[in-house]
Amino acid sequence: MDYLTELFTNLEEDKVIEAVKDELQKNTDPMAIIEACQRGMVEVGDRFQNGTYYLPELLIAAEVFDTVMDILADKITGDDTKTKATIVLGTVKGDLHDIGKNIFKTLAEVNGFRIYDLGIDVPPDKFIEAVQKENAQIVGMSGLLTTVFDSMQEIVEKLSEAGLRDKVKVIIGGAPIDKGVMNMVGSDAFTRNASEGIAICKSWVNAS
Repeated sequence: MDYLTELFTNLEEDKVIEAVKDELQKNTDPMAIIEACQRGMVEVGDRFQNGTYYLPELLIAAEVFDTVMDILADKITGDDTKTKATIVLGTVKGDLHDIGKNIFKTLAEVNGFRIYDLGIDVPPDKFIEAVQKENAQIVGMSGLLTTVFDSMQEIVEKLSEAGLRDKVKVIIGGAPIDKGVMNMVGSDAFTRNASEGIAICKSWVNAS
C-alpha cells in the first residue's frame, strides 16, 4: 500500500481517509493499513528532522493519524486471552509527541498487555517510581526528537541504580531511533514500528 504511505506523507488528509475506508471495504487487514500510515509518519518525522516539514505539518500528521486510528479502532484484533505483562510507557522528558506512544498502547492493550501510561515529557524518576509501584516487566520509552536520547539513557542508568535493570526489558521507539541509539541508551530493543514492538514484547514474555 505504497500509495497510502505516499498520501499520508504528503498530508493529503481527505484522500488518506478515503483510501483507508476503501481498503476496509476490500477487507484489508487493519494492521496493514496502520503500518502503511506508520511508514508515512516515519517519513513525516524524517522531513521534520531535515527541515522540510515544520511543527504545523507534524501536528497535521498527528491529527490525520488520530482520525485513521478512530476509524480502525473497533477493527483491530489481537491475542488478549490473558494479561501477558505490565508495560510502563511514556514519552521521555523533553519531548511532547505522543502519536507513536498511543499507537503502541492501543496495539499492546488489544494483545493482552497491561499499560501504565505516564504520558508525555516524563522525567526519569517517574519511570523508576512506576516500575516499582506497578511491578512492571517492560519499560517502553518513546521519543521523536534526537535531543531526548540522553533522557532515555538516564532512565536506563537509574533503573540500574535502583536495582531494577535486571528485572525489566527496555524498548525504545521513535522515528530517529536505530541500533546505534539503542546501544548508546542501553536498551534491549528498538523499533520504529508499533506492531514490530508488540512482537518483540511478546517474544520477551513468551521466553520468560
